[in-house]
Amino acid sequence: MKIQRPSGTVPSLAHRTAQLKLFLERIQNRLLCDPLVPISVPFSPCVDEMRTDNRAEIQQPWEELSLLTDLFTDNRAEIQQLGEELSLLTDLFTDNHAEIQQLGEELSLLTDLFTDNRAEIQQLGEELSLLTDLFTDNHAEIQQPWEEPSLLTDLFTDNRAEIQQLGEEPSLLTDLFTDNRAEIQQSWGGAVLTHRLEHQHGAGRRF
Repeated sequence: MKIQRPSGTVPSLAHRTAQLKLFLERIQNRLLCDPLVPISVPFSPCVDEMRTDNRAEIQQPWEELSLLTDLFTDNRAEIQQLGEELSLLTDLFTDNHAEIQQLGEELSLLTDLFTDNRAEIQQLGEELSLLTDLFTDNHAEIQQPWEEPSLLTDLFTDNRAEIQQLGEEPSLLTDLFTDNRAEIQQSWGGAVLTHRLEHQHGAGRRF
């Protein structure tokens, strides 16, 4: 399914950066009660306090349902249950352009946030990898091998996210804004959004 973008200018890099910085500010505000609280856990005792603007950015119940809500409005992502499959369709920037579409364990599609180009999908045997360039600068931001570690690179530099192997669990730790504070950490089957308050290598919570 292709959702057409309305006519208009493509947001400038400064505008995109401002939007992402706004997102980071919201993250910081939510983590005041507990800098390492996993906002992925539904009904976390700190959730209501963190979401003071009634805008949940990321919510992922354990191994069940992925929910990415609209970053800049109160609209929640559309969740559809299709038999044993899960479909996720959301419009991050409310411009009628779907950024993310997921169909069960079959296909993950992440489109370019600011163009109509779809993410490159590669079938590698029984594995599925996703490679996309969010800012169309020939720098891939996201790469996900099927059921293997996830790699999220720094949005504004060529530095790759720090990948840590914790036993048999892959974790993802990245500094989106290159300020020595990790924004995202993912352990196997769950996700936690965290902001490091200390400049300590490898700090974070493991599930």
